[in-house]
Amino acid sequence: MIGENPRLWQSGKHGDDFYAELWGQITSGSVWEGELTNRRKSGELLWIDATIAPITEDGEVNRFVAIERDITERKEHEMRIEDQNKRLTVLNNTNQVLRDINRELVAASTRGEIEAAVCEQFASSDLFDVAWIGSQGLVDGTVSPNSWAGSDIGSVENHVEAMCKADPTPVEQALEDQNPVFTDVEGDELETVDNRRCVVVPLTYHEAEYGVLGVVTSDPHAFDLIERDVFVELGQTIADAISAVESKQTLISDSVTELEFRLTDVDEPLATMAAQLDCTVTVEDVVDDGDENPVQYVTVTEAEPDAVTEYAAGSEAIGTVEHVHTYEDTALYRLSVEQPSIVTTLAQYGVSIESFSITGTTGNLVAQVASSNDIRSVVNALRTTYDGLTLIAQREHEREVQTEAAFRKQLTAALTERQREAARTAHFAGFFDWPREHSGEEVASMMDISQTTFTQHLRAAERKLFEALFDGTVAT
Repeated sequence: MIGENPRLWQSGKHGDDFYAELWGQITSGSVWEGELTNRRKSGELLWIDATIAPITEDGEVNRFVAIERDITERKEHEMRIEDQNKRLTVLNNTNQVLRDINRELVAASTRGEIEAAVCEQFASSDLFDVAWIGSQGLVDGTVSPNSWAGSDIGSVENHVEAMCKADPTPVEQALEDQNPVFTDVEGDELETVDNRRCVVVPLTYHEAEYGVLGVVTSDPHAFDLIERDVFVELGQTIADAISAVESKQTLISDSVTELEFRLTDVDEPLATMAAQLDCTVTVEDVVDDGDENPVQYVTVTEAEPDAVTEYAAGSEAIGTVEHVHTYEDTALYRLSVEQPSIVTTLAQYGVSIESFSITGTTGNLVAQVASSNDIRSVVNALRTTYDGLTLIAQREHEREVQTEAAFRKQLTAALTERQREAARTAHFAGFFDWPREHSGEEVASMMDISQTTFTQHLRAAERKLFEALFDGTVAT
């Protein structure tokens, strides 16, 4: 190094201002002490602890003496600890945000409350700057924020617009792949920092889409410290909560929106069966037994039971089929549909089916959804999944509410005196307990009638009770 300028081992890690301050200090006669990064002969970087002192003659600075100590090992250890602490802080903060979000989801009673709470919890954290939830338009694919926090709506809309100039857009990618998408965001759109990063999280539950969550941060490493699966699970949790509140709203809401659709050549399991057998298939009831695909009770007209059973056995879409009963020319079946269907799609969005019938290649579907729910999501889900489905009517009306007292009065009026007596005596005698407190013969003896007569009265009462419970809306 003798005869060479000390800048030979500069690392490039320090700017001109750093060196200007250093030289200004030592040329003025003062000692400079500090840490800096230099370069070894091999080109490898190292940290040094340096003391640089001026040597003066006759009051003039004409030389310098520098004492440098290699502290690379110590600095790397400190940086590892700092990085670990940063990671721990990020994870702790993220976990706190997630805990707060989960708590808010439990307390929320509407979709709007859920979306607002999620955005607010992210924006209130020091880790994140802006959070928004939006949905994608059916026709042009544009994204419209429904809820946001951390910025004004103008800035959020500008950010969304800038982000969605890519092809495909992060929103399209997230919904298509069902995975979070990370992207850089130009800060000019948010007017606060030079650049930011954003994650777009799909909100999906059992293939039902409820839009996307966008979270923006000015920390370039924030998302690197959070597992991708954390965002996947978060998106599913939010969508699950939305599905639950919308299902509940449909059940209890007095104000409902009735949607009527016409079906033509729809690629759907029941529609395919109706077309293949040239018959009429009508959904009578749907039972959600906890499986992904609920059990459907359907009636089939103008098709022999053997033909229906044979078709179902050869269909990949239908898992099991059981012939329940035949009423003249109509047969009732219990079906397990293994592939996505209109029934499962509506169930995912908390929609109740009023009627659903298909004859040959055409059919009609009437469904009800609480007016406070996102009607557009339901319509978009059906129209994008089934090409031959057309919305022909949308009607708003108040649902007739029946109180418990009115239900009891209606049922009591439907029962004869003997039927009421048979049901009441059987109930108080423990006939319905298991094991039974009294047999049918013993209950009949209490009423001083034959066991056959008792059974007839009891069966008639049970039939009227179940008609009152199960007739009406097909399923929710």
